[in-house]
Amino acid sequence: MQKLLRFFEKDDGLTTIEWVVLCAVVMLAALGISNMVLQSADQLGGAVATQMSTAADSVTP
Repeated sequence: MQKLLRFFEKDDGLTTIEWVVLCAVVMLAALGISNMVLQSADQLGGAVATQMSTAADSVTP
């Protein structure tokens, strides 16, 4: 317990905690952004497939 308290009291310990929190925030932001991009790409792909199917149906006799 004493080691943990000394870790938090030193500047090195606080700096380490700040970097860990910063990295966690960056990782969460990256996951959120990639999720939004993947969903948008999926929706765009579906819309393109629908348009292509509609166009192919109108061309065939």
